[in-house]
Amino acid sequence: MIGVTDLNGCTISDSVVVGELVGITGSLSKTLLATHPNPAMHYFNVNIPENLQGTTYLDLFDVTGKFVLRVEHELTGVWKVERGEVPSGIYQIVLKNGELITYGRVIFE
Repeated sequence: MIGVTDLNGCTISDSVVVGELVGITGSLSKTLLATHPNPAMHYFNVNIPENLQGTTYLDLFDVTGKFVLRVEHELTGVWKVERGEVPSGIYQIVLKNGELITYGRVIFE
């Protein structure tokens, strides 16, 4: 049941039924992605696990959820991600490899 009251004190309520859930189909990692240095100036490093195969994508989103940057990598180990023209701020990292999705955060000074 959802209820809303306006400034005049009038209230309306209604119920909502969710018939089908829609969402992420991949596996979510339970650990956050570690980045260093953080805060960063010109670049940050990400450790890519050895068991990943194929292309790994790293997407960067600003605090409003706006897509800012995508880089891809084929190898495992330490991945150096260059800042480029990304402005100072706090960014959400979404790392994708096949069905695996991992999240992290980086701050650019």
